[in-house]
Amino acid sequence: MTSSNENNSDRLDRIEAIVESNSRAIQAMMEQPATNRLEHEERMKFLEENQRQLIQTQRGIANLVSSLDEEDG
Repeated sequence: MTSSNENNSDRLDRIEAIVESNSRAIQAMMEQPATNRLEHEERMKFLEENQRQLIQTQRGIANLVSSLDEEDG
């Protein structure tokens, strides 16, 4: 009888470990869309900042070229 109880206890422990593992996996899968959304938002902010800096650089170059044209003219 003791051997049977030990086997049942081992099985129960393994089942509980599997259930816990599955629960963690499900939780991670449920959190993934939120993580993806946050990462996307961060990438968009990065791109928007780079775009803003590029526009400023282009304006600066245009102003420089314009002032050089005025000096030559």
